[in-house]
Amino acid sequence: MTTSRKRLLFIGTHLAALAAGILLFSPAGGISGSAGKEKGPAGDSPPAASESGSSHGTAATKAPARTNAGPGASVHLLAWKALAHDGLTRPERMKASAVILRQWIQEDWQAALDTVMKETPDDFALLSEFNGVFADKAVEMWSVIESKRYGLSTVTLRNFWQQSLRRLDEATLARIEKELPENARVGLRPPKPTSMR
Repeated sequence: MTTSRKRLLFIGTHLAALAAGILLFSPAGGISGSAGKEKGPAGDSPPAASESGSSHGTAATKAPARTNAGPGASVHLLAWKALAHDGLTRPERMKASAVILRQWIQEDWQAALDTVMKETPDDFALLSEFNGVFADKAVEMWSVIESKRYGLSTVTLRNFWQQSLRRLDEATLARIEKELPENARVGLRPPKPTSMR
Protein backbone atom coordinates (compact mmCIF):
# COMPACT_ATOMS: atom_id res chain seq x y z
CA MET A 1 0.00 0.00 0.00
CA THR A 2 1.42 3.37 -0.95
CA THR A 3 2.07 6.08 1.61
CA SER A 4 -0.68 8.19 0.09
CA ARG A 5 -3.25 5.41 0.41
CA LYS A 6 -2.16 4.67 3.97
CA ARG A 7 -2.57 8.31 4.85
CA LEU A 8 -6.06 8.47 3.29
CA LEU A 9 -7.06 5.26 5.10
CA PHE A 10 -5.70 6.73 8.33
CA ILE A 11 -7.69 9.92 7.80
CA GLY A 12 -10.84 8.03 6.84
CA THR A 13 -10.78 5.81 9.91
CA HIS A 14 -10.10 8.75 12.20
CA LEU A 15 -12.90 10.80 10.64
CA ALA A 16 -15.29 7.86 11.08
CA ALA A 17 -14.21 7.53 14.73
CA LEU A 18 -14.68 11.27 15.20
CA ALA A 19 -18.17 11.12 13.72
CA ALA A 20 -19.13 8.13 15.88
CA GLY A 21 -17.80 9.83 19.01
CA ILE A 22 -19.68 13.01 18.29
CA LEU A 23 -22.93 11.16 17.68
CA LEU A 24 -22.52 9.03 20.81
CA PHE A 25 -21.42 11.72 23.22
CA SER A 26 -23.33 14.77 22.05
CA PRO A 27 -26.09 16.16 24.28
CA ALA A 28 -29.57 14.80 23.57
CA GLY A 29 -28.12 12.05 21.38
CA GLY A 30 -27.67 14.26 18.34
CA ILE A 31 -25.82 17.19 16.92
CA SER A 32 -27.47 20.51 16.31
CA GLY A 33 -27.04 22.13 12.91
CA SER A 34 -24.88 24.82 14.48
CA ALA A 35 -22.34 22.44 16.04
CA GLY A 36 -18.90 23.87 16.38
CA LYS A 37 -20.07 27.51 16.54
CA GLU A 38 -19.51 29.35 19.75
CA LYS A 39 -22.12 31.82 20.81
CA GLY A 40 -21.30 35.09 22.42
CA PRO A 41 -22.80 36.47 25.60
CA ALA A 42 -26.05 37.32 23.82
CA GLY A 43 -26.30 33.71 22.68
CA ASP A 44 -26.81 34.48 19.02
CA SER A 45 -23.75 36.31 17.79
CA PRO A 46 -22.32 35.14 14.48
CA PRO A 47 -18.94 33.44 14.37
CA ALA A 48 -15.87 35.57 13.84
CA ALA A 49 -14.27 35.68 10.40
CA SER A 50 -11.68 33.09 11.46
CA GLU A 51 -14.49 30.68 12.38
CA SER A 52 -16.22 30.89 9.01
CA GLY A 53 -15.87 27.17 8.39
CA SER A 54 -13.25 27.51 5.72
CA SER A 55 -10.54 25.02 6.53
CA HIS A 56 -8.81 25.05 3.19
CA GLY A 57 -8.48 28.72 2.43
CA THR A 58 -9.90 32.10 3.15
CA ALA A 59 -12.19 33.60 0.58
CA ALA A 60 -14.86 36.11 1.50
CA THR A 61 -18.29 35.17 0.25
CA LYS A 62 -21.81 36.44 0.53
CA ALA A 63 -23.23 32.98 1.27
CA PRO A 64 -25.28 33.03 4.46
CA ALA A 65 -24.58 30.45 7.12
CA ARG A 66 -27.01 27.56 7.10
CA THR A 67 -28.49 26.58 10.42
CA ASN A 68 -30.99 23.92 9.34
CA ALA A 69 -28.47 21.24 8.37
CA GLY A 70 -29.00 17.79 9.86
CA PRO A 71 -26.68 15.88 12.19
CA GLY A 72 -24.84 14.19 9.32
CA ALA A 73 -24.01 17.53 7.75
CA SER A 74 -22.43 18.69 11.01
CA VAL A 75 -20.23 15.58 11.07
CA HIS A 76 -19.16 16.30 7.50
CA LEU A 77 -18.35 19.90 8.40
CA LEU A 78 -16.23 18.74 11.33
CA ALA A 79 -14.42 16.28 9.07
CA TRP A 80 -13.91 19.06 6.50
CA LYS A 81 -12.40 21.35 9.14
CA ALA A 82 -10.19 18.53 10.46
CA LEU A 83 -8.49 18.20 7.07
CA ALA A 84 -6.88 21.61 7.52
CA HIS A 85 -4.93 20.34 10.51
CA ASP A 86 -3.82 16.94 9.20
CA GLY A 87 -0.64 18.12 7.47
CA LEU A 88 -1.68 16.68 4.11
CA THR A 89 -0.20 17.76 0.83
CA ARG A 90 -2.60 19.61 -1.46
CA PRO A 91 -3.31 16.57 -3.70
CA GLU A 92 -3.96 14.38 -0.65
CA ARG A 93 -6.22 17.02 0.88
CA MET A 94 -8.17 17.40 -2.36
CA LYS A 95 -8.72 13.62 -2.54
CA ALA A 96 -9.86 13.48 1.08
CA SER A 97 -12.08 16.53 0.56
CA ALA A 98 -13.71 14.84 -2.45
CA VAL A 99 -14.49 11.74 -0.35
CA ILE A 100 -16.14 13.87 2.33
CA LEU A 101 -18.05 15.88 -0.27
CA ARG A 102 -19.49 12.81 -2.01
CA GLN A 103 -21.12 11.71 1.24
CA TRP A 104 -22.09 15.22 2.30
CA ILE A 105 -23.76 15.99 -1.04
CA GLN A 106 -26.06 12.99 -0.57
CA GLU A 107 -27.25 14.35 2.78
CA ASP A 108 -27.25 18.12 2.25
CA TRP A 109 -25.89 19.36 -1.07
CA GLN A 110 -26.63 23.00 -0.25
CA ALA A 111 -24.50 23.01 2.92
CA ALA A 112 -21.73 21.19 1.04
CA LEU A 113 -21.91 23.76 -1.77
CA ASP A 114 -21.84 26.65 0.71
CA THR A 115 -18.69 25.20 2.25
CA VAL A 116 -16.89 24.67 -1.07
CA MET A 117 -17.79 28.16 -2.25
CA LYS A 118 -16.16 29.61 0.89
CA GLU A 119 -12.83 28.11 -0.16
CA THR A 120 -10.09 29.73 -2.19
CA PRO A 121 -10.46 29.61 -5.98
CA ASP A 122 -7.75 26.93 -6.11
CA ASP A 123 -10.18 24.55 -4.42
CA PHE A 124 -13.09 25.24 -6.79
CA ALA A 125 -12.06 22.12 -8.74
CA LEU A 126 -14.07 20.32 -6.06
CA LEU A 127 -17.21 21.68 -7.75
CA SER A 128 -16.92 18.77 -10.18
CA GLU A 129 -18.19 16.57 -7.32
CA PHE A 130 -21.55 18.34 -7.77
CA ASN A 131 -22.10 17.14 -11.37
CA GLY A 132 -24.98 14.89 -10.30
CA VAL A 133 -26.66 17.73 -8.41
CA PHE A 134 -26.14 20.09 -11.34
CA ALA A 135 -28.13 17.72 -13.58
CA ASP A 136 -30.72 16.47 -11.06
CA LYS A 137 -31.48 19.87 -9.54
CA ALA A 138 -30.73 22.16 -12.47
CA VAL A 139 -33.59 24.56 -11.72
CA GLU A 140 -32.69 24.86 -8.03
CA MET A 141 -29.05 25.35 -8.96
CA TRP A 142 -30.03 28.08 -11.40
CA SER A 143 -31.87 29.86 -8.57
CA VAL A 144 -28.68 29.78 -6.50
CA ILE A 145 -26.66 31.10 -9.45
CA GLU A 146 -29.18 33.80 -10.30
CA SER A 147 -29.25 35.01 -6.68
CA LYS A 148 -25.50 35.73 -6.93
CA ARG A 149 -25.28 34.31 -3.43
CA TYR A 150 -21.51 33.75 -3.70
CA GLY A 151 -20.63 37.14 -5.14
CA LEU A 152 -17.98 37.03 -7.86
CA SER A 153 -17.45 33.31 -7.25
CA THR A 154 -20.93 32.71 -8.68
CA VAL A 155 -19.40 33.04 -12.16
CA THR A 156 -17.21 30.01 -11.45
CA LEU A 157 -20.21 28.08 -10.14
CA ARG A 158 -22.16 28.92 -13.30
CA ASN A 159 -19.27 27.77 -15.50
CA PHE A 160 -19.07 24.41 -13.71
CA TRP A 161 -22.87 24.06 -13.89
CA GLN A 162 -22.90 24.76 -17.63
CA GLN A 163 -19.99 22.41 -18.33
CA SER A 164 -21.73 19.66 -16.39
CA LEU A 165 -25.00 20.11 -18.30
CA ARG A 166 -23.19 20.19 -21.66
CA ARG A 167 -21.92 16.66 -20.98
CA LEU A 168 -25.46 15.29 -20.73
CA ASP A 169 -27.07 13.40 -23.57
CA GLU A 170 -29.22 15.42 -25.98
CA ALA A 171 -32.59 14.19 -24.65
CA THR A 172 -31.75 14.95 -21.01
CA LEU A 173 -30.36 18.38 -21.85
CA ALA A 174 -33.48 19.21 -23.91
CA ARG A 175 -35.71 18.19 -20.96
CA ILE A 176 -33.73 20.35 -18.54
CA GLU A 177 -33.75 23.32 -20.94
CA LYS A 178 -37.57 23.23 -20.99
CA GLU A 179 -37.60 23.63 -17.21
CA LEU A 180 -35.15 26.53 -17.15
CA PRO A 181 -35.97 30.18 -17.80
CA GLU A 182 -34.71 31.76 -21.03
CA ASN A 183 -31.73 33.55 -19.45
CA ALA A 184 -30.50 30.26 -17.88
CA ARG A 185 -30.27 28.59 -21.29
CA VAL A 186 -27.68 31.05 -22.59
CA GLY A 187 -24.38 29.23 -22.88
CA LEU A 188 -25.73 25.73 -22.28
CA ARG A 189 -25.01 24.72 -25.86
CA PRO A 190 -21.87 25.52 -27.78
CA PRO A 191 -22.37 28.20 -30.44
CA LYS A 192 -23.28 26.86 -33.87
CA PRO A 193 -20.55 27.37 -36.45
CA THR A 194 -21.37 29.92 -39.09
CA SER A 195 -20.54 29.21 -42.68
CA MET A 196 -18.52 31.82 -44.48
CA ARG A 197 -19.48 32.53 -48.09
